[in-house]
Amino acid sequence: MKIMKMAVPDCIKPIKTIRKGKYNPDIPRAIKIILPISEAAKSILRNKSNLKASNIKLYSYETPYQQKYRNNLRNELKRRLEGGEKDLTIKYINGVPKITKIPPKTNDT
Repeated sequence: MKIMKMAVPDCIKPIKTIRKGKYNPDIPRAIKIILPISEAAKSILRNKSNLKASNIKLYSYETPYQQKYRNNLRNELKRRLEGGEKDLTIKYINGVPKITKIPPKTNDT
């Protein structure tokens, strides 16, 4: 709860908190948090950069299909960058990850 408050100060209390995976003293376990409304989860994910502790990472849940799609996209990006294409990145457009060109920086002063 403290971590969620660091990201979003007025965050609501989760319905359920579940530790994922088997216990291993050498590896931190993931925690699944279920919130009563999806807007609360979206707000936390939008503000995850506000977290002060750098060892904490927040991710939204992805179905196996979404994970496979994202991994295939990463592999394609790596292949294209190694093939000589430049200024490419993965950008989420309407919630869907796509490979796009990085726009050039403008120096408007």
